[in-house]
Amino acid sequence: YLLREPQKKFPHTHPGHLFSIKRGSAKYVWSSGGHHEYYDLAGDPEAHQNLYADGPAPATEAERLAAWRKQYGLEVVEQEELDRVTRDRLKALGYID
Repeated sequence: YLLREPQKKFPHTHPGHLFSIKRGSAKYVWSSGGHHEYYDLAGDPEAHQNLYADGPAPATEAERLAAWRKQYGLEVVEQEELDRVTRDRLKALGYID
């Protein structure tokens, strides 16, 4: 689970909450912003080719992740404001501007 804020130096990233599931060589990333991703790490170990729109495999992983989120009460995630201390720490680490 990750909360990602937009960053000027990485314009290809999207803000929002992220959940990910990895099974074998499959990696699925759900985004609260709707920019979901699916990778076959066996053929693409650096996860450059998003296969989310291809075939039934992404849907299967999406269902698994949705079941896990439901089990732990994470069906709905809300954007929260970071407190000043957390924001300063993330900025010092280079995660946010």
